Amino acid sequence: MAETSNSTSEIGFGRIIRRGLTRRCPVCGEWNVFDGWFRQKPSCPQCGFVFARKEGQFIGAIGVNTSVTAIAIVLSMIIGFAVTAPDFSLPWILGSTVVVSIVVPTIFFPVSKTLWAAMDILMIPLEETEAPLRQRPLRKNDV
Repeated sequence: MAETSNSTSEIGFGRIIRRGLTRRCPVCGEWNVFDGWFRQKPSCPQCGFVFARKEGQFIGAIGVNTSVTAIAIVLSMIIGFAVTAPDFSLPWILGSTVVVSIVVPTIFFPVSKTLWAAMDILMIPLEETEAPLRQRPLRKNDV
């Protein structure tokens, strides 16, 4: 019989982060954790992991999304200045920055939620009861 585990250390740091970055359940790797682009299911259909482990859980996801967006905006401005130098084109730089400030958080939104759930279970390890339906054994090539 294959051994199953809910232990964060046994799942592995890299695997948990990869799952978060690919919009998957950080515990079991299940893909089907969203009911649309902006709506995450309350729990994983595969293992039962509840994504909002405590009240206010996803404030961290907002912080992650804001940080990624801020980095993208700064990069957009740097690239804009570099591309338009030496006669800096302020309308082009501002236009591209506005587009980046709208597109990046929209695209990154679901990733920020699963990534934050992954970061949360790395900071506060799973309890045995937090993924009650997990029966699938861990595999080496399981992302």
